[in-house]
Amino acid sequence: MGQLENILKNFRNHKATLQDLGDIKILDFKNPNNNYWHIRYIFDESQDTLYITGDAGSLVARNYENMKFNTFNEFVNSSVDYFISKTICHSREFLYYDVDKMCDEIEKEVKQSSNAEARVKQRYGTLSYLKACIIKNTHPQHGLDEYWRDKLEEVYVVPELVEEAGFVRTAYPELYLRAFEMAVRQLKKGWIK
Repeated sequence: MGQLENILKNFRNHKATLQDLGDIKILDFKNPNNNYWHIRYIFDESQDTLYITGDAGSLVARNYENMKFNTFNEFVNSSVDYFISKTICHSREFLYYDVDKMCDEIEKEVKQSSNAEARVKQRYGTLSYLKACIIKNTHPQHGLDEYWRDKLEEVYVVPELVEEAGFVRTAYPELYLRAFEMAVRQLKKGWIK
């Protein structure tokens, strides 16, 4: 069971409530007995802006038309990456670089190309030395620094791979979407308070 599924277990006893204040819609999704994993969605429909607050962190997202209570399901039913692209700011990390995964992906790419492997040996002696340089020069939020990205491209590692190698998305963006989906499902069953 993944991280998201484990977190979603915390929503089993949650109840959804919706306040309709005209251009402002507030959807609360929480356990009536405590505030553990409480999430509040505030839709400012006149500004096409969504504010999410609660135990899963906070965020602000904007997009024409989709940031309304009745159209937000378009995000829920589409790409998590698209939702992330509309997020202006957030308090929880959405993405990070896993340096071990990055090294494995780059090593696999280098070994698949005899030219790249030969160039690595010519310039760095061993693939192990190159991997040590990658580990030393990778930031969890920004990935590999520009100098080493350029160095990898010089040994014929595909630029897109260098950008995306080790890239991992956390469970939080999808959590916001799945919790919204669960809350709306309750509202549609007539549990509106």
